[in-house]
Amino acid sequence: MTEHAFLTAREVADYLRTTIYTVRELIKTGKLKGRMVGKEYRISKRAFDAYLDTFENASEPRPSADDDGNPFQAVVPEWIFSDGADDDTAKNR
Repeated sequence: MTEHAFLTAREVADYLRTTIYTVRELIKTGKLKGRMVGKEYRISKRAFDAYLDTFENASEPRPSADDDGNPFQAVVPEWIFSDGADDDTAKNR
């Protein structure tokens, strides 16, 4: 990360490995503090660190891998991972 006092939305997105649109949504919903400077958002390093601290201090764990180690199973319906053996069920969805 850069050594500036403020980060761009792109820098925050790159650090979080997400999109700039997600960062903008975090700012709009108040989960991450940021300000418009010209046409772009700027996030102070202090505000970004505070946002990261919310994950370390969370009382409930964030969704993660299921028992089989599949990181998407917790948020994606099981039928998406089917092998197509039951095509009649898949067609009804």
